[in-house]
Amino acid sequence: MLSVAILALLFIIVTILIIVELGILPGLSISGIFAIIISIFAFYYAYDSFGVWGVTTTVLIYVIGVPILVKYILEKNRHLFPKLNTVVEGKVNPLEEIQVSVGDKGVAESRMAPVGFAIFNNQRMEAYSIEGVISKGDTIEVVKIENNKVYVTDDVTA
Repeated sequence: MLSVAILALLFIIVTILIIVELGILPGLSISGIFAIIISIFAFYYAYDSFGVWGVTTTVLIYVIGVPILVKYILEKNRHLFPKLNTVVEGKVNPLEEIQVSVGDKGVAESRMAPVGFAIFNNQRMEAYSIEGVISKGDTIEVVKIENNKVYVTDDVTA
């Protein structure tokens, strides 16, 4: 009976360490490493105490029970974990808000070999040179917009 209590305690410790890992210190940190080590010890202890049946049951409980319990606790206590409430402000299509079209002229803000930054209509964006290297400060012209990429060439008429 004491062996079952020890395995239950190890299960609770591993669950707490995984919650700390996911909710407070994301990434493979000390708590994640300790959770792995304690899980391995629990499997060994179950095998030593109950044999193959015990380790099989323990592995099943860990594989099924820990994720369900961790998910439940994290969802019910989301307010305790500020990193889980972070809103990503990124955009899938960065050109949606930028007004640029074929034929627009701009300035190379950085060296393009073949990728660099350019300024069109007072807006900074990434641009791709289709004719080799373009130096910083050169006047450029948009020749193609394809798959959210702006392709430019050195504007020799400027």
